[in-house]
Amino acid sequence: MKPFFTIRLFIVFLLLLLVSLPEVKAGVPACHVLICCRDNNKGMKFLVNGKWLEAHDYKDINQVSDVMQKIKDAGIKVVNIDMTNEVQWTQYWNDYKLMANNIQQVCTKKKMQFIVFIGAAGGFSMWNEKAARIWKLWAPQAAYRKYGFGDNRPVLI
Repeated sequence: MKPFFTIRLFIVFLLLLLVSLPEVKAGVPACHVLICCRDNNKGMKFLVNGKWLEAHDYKDINQVSDVMQKIKDAGIKVVNIDMTNEVQWTQYWNDYKLMANNIQQVCTKKKMQFIVFIGAAGGFSMWNEKAARIWKLWAPQAAYRKYGFGDNRPVLI
C-alpha cells in the first residue's frame, strides 16, 4: 500500500469516527452565591423585592426568594452556596446554617437545585468533617444537585 493511500484511509476512518460519536453533553449552568463577606459590598446596591438596598440578607427568606427568582429568570436553576470560610462552620455556624437552609428551602419551592461549595484551606481533616456535615444536612434533600449522567450521588465540591 502506498503511504498516501494509507493516510487517506486513516483520515476517512477518523471522520467516520467523529460523525458516529454520541452527542457530548455540556455542563449545567450554575450561579455561585457568596453568603459570607457581604459587608464587602460597599458602594453597591441590590434590587431586592422592588427596593434598592445597600446589602442583602440571606437570613431573610423573602429576600432569598427574590434573589433566587432573579437567578431562575436568568435561566439558571442550580445555585452553588459558597461556604469556603471556616468561620461559617464554627463561631458563626447558626447564622450560616440558617442562610443555607433558606436557600435550600427556596430552591425546593422554585424547583431549583443547590450545592454547598467548600474550600481547601485548613487541611483535609477539617474539610472532611465539613463534607460529612453537608452529606448529613443537605445532600439527602431532593433539591440537592446530583452528578447526573448516570451518577446519582450528591455533588461534593
